[in-house]
Amino acid sequence: MTDIDGTTGPDDLGREMLISLDPVPELGDFSSTYLRFQQDPAGLVAEMRTDDGFRVAMARADVRHHLLRWFQEDEAGWQDDLERSGPLGDASVGTSWTFSGIHVEELTPDDRVVGGVLASGEEVEVVGFNGVTPTGNRITVRGFTVMSAVEGKPDLAVHRHVDWAGLFGQLGLTLNWRIPIDDPDPES
Repeated sequence: MTDIDGTTGPDDLGREMLISLDPVPELGDFSSTYLRFQQDPAGLVAEMRTDDGFRVAMARADVRHHLLRWFQEDEAGWQDDLERSGPLGDASVGTSWTFSGIHVEELTPDDRVVGGVLASGEEVEVVGFNGVTPTGNRITVRGFTVMSAVEGKPDLAVHRHVDWAGLFGQLGLTLNWRIPIDDPDPES
């Protein structure tokens, strides 16, 4: 989970934003455990296999700060599903999660809308979701995060599986996997 390089790029309004964020501000009480095992992916996975709270905090730290840049968190916020989470095989763990929020209605370069607050107390500003015109819709993003120790790799491998089609539907968007073609014989 090497996510602390400080890479920046333009947001939907052309402002520079931090793309890669340090997970520690979102880990809260678990930041010391992360820092102790940061260079030991197998140690991180071993800790997450025995401590559900740490596993959940790691998944939340990987995902939530990005979602807060796109949506204003509502009262339900980020939730984990312990019934569908836990150890996966010998070297991985997984966390099923949901995030509830609002696709904020007004967003101009002069507005400052806070999406939510990290465990560290740091506010995260909403900057827009991929250029989609804000709808004001309530959304629920569903996902599953897999974290693994991979032999010979120095970092924790993190894979996020997000129900993008479900989110797009909530925003009034559609997915079309068929390539439009012209009818060669329109009279048939």
